[in-house]
Amino acid sequence: MILEKGDSKIATSRVLDAQGAQEIEKATNVINQFTKLLSQEMAHLENKIVLSSGDVVMRDLDGEFVEKNKTIEVTIPPVITPVSFTDGDTITPVNYAEQKRAVTLDVMYTADLAFSSDDLTQALERGYSPQIRSCVVGLRQIIDTYMAGIIYKGAYAYGGTSGTTPDGMDDIAGAELLLNLNKAPEENRHFVVDATAKSKLIQLDSFKNFSASGSTEGLRKSSMGEKYGFNMLSTNNIPTHTAGGYTALADVTGTVVVSNNSTMTDGTPYSSIVLTSSAGTSTATLLVGDLMTFENEAGVDQKAIVLETTASAISGVVTAKISPAQTGATTANAVTFPDVTARSSVRNLAIQKGAVVLASRPLTPYPDKTSISISTPEGIPLRLTFDSNTLAKTTYISVDCLIKGVVVRPELLATWLG
Repeated sequence: MILEKGDSKIATSRVLDAQGAQEIEKATNVINQFTKLLSQEMAHLENKIVLSSGDVVMRDLDGEFVEKNKTIEVTIPPVITPVSFTDGDTITPVNYAEQKRAVTLDVMYTADLAFSSDDLTQALERGYSPQIRSCVVGLRQIIDTYMAGIIYKGAYAYGGTSGTTPDGMDDIAGAELLLNLNKAPEENRHFVVDATAKSKLIQLDSFKNFSASGSTEGLRKSSMGEKYGFNMLSTNNIPTHTAGGYTALADVTGTVVVSNNSTMTDGTPYSSIVLTSSAGTSTATLLVGDLMTFENEAGVDQKAIVLETTASAISGVVTAKISPAQTGATTANAVTFPDVTARSSVRNLAIQKGAVVLASRPLTPYPDKTSISISTPEGIPLRLTFDSNTLAKTTYISVDCLIKGVVVRPELLATWLG
């Protein structure tokens, strides 16, 4: 049965005989106290996350219990383009219905704890559990790292220099330009850099002088203030991308036939580009997240990212799926790779909130154990499951969550290489 208490749902299938009722009462007391502890730590989690924050990415949350690998639909806000109107013009209504994207919730993280009787008693008496705190902090870290990977592997626009840490206002202005060129909305923009870039940027006078922004509070948190329309943030979870071997080549041309455009299983449109090394010897591959630039037949430079690791090249020829899907052909034009020399790059991220969705649902309680689903209005639902071994005098507690991140509008993202 499921017992509801506040925003928590307690599920148990145990039979309530006389002795069982006493055990359940004791267990319920433990559960309620641990629910309070977990709720407190979830608030701590929400205050510390960056790349999975509801301020930085869109959240799709619902109270429906689901199992892992459940496919749901997430909502993507429509893009509305106003047009000019002159007296006498005929108004043509446009259906700007919200778009839907099918998303499979197949990413599950769990942390499992074992409490001795003494540990459990101490935690309940002092109203604090370092084990639960470490558990939630660990989940925060792994979720943010996961989202960093999702975001950078969907961002095709890029600037900066591979192997060179951003250290000036010109880097921030360059990232702003990339979003402006793609007409990203000016609100809810964030520029997230790694610790090395932060250490250089905060030495600039424009960051030291927080009188312009009114406070030095930002330097004590993840935020570094606002610059050029960005909320400047820093996290240790910014990824470093190691490039595929094929990107070491400097003699590559590419051909794109737009009639071959298609869609990835997650709904991302792509083009196939056939890359040819003039040396004709390479057997290397391209990896997810590899970047490239080439010129289309209209003479316009196109920046693209590899969406799927390729097969090994055959005699220097390899085919890659790239984003964005091209609208114009490219025939045997030169291709360059930003990681050709450095071989890896830090992917600092410029993000407009509408680019990415983080979807989450509460996991279905186990039918043969005591399970609670806990969530805050903006939080990621966590399932707290209890079990015990009377002979070993040990209580087992498992905390897990179910999520999926997806880039829905890649034009609202950019990476600034470091």
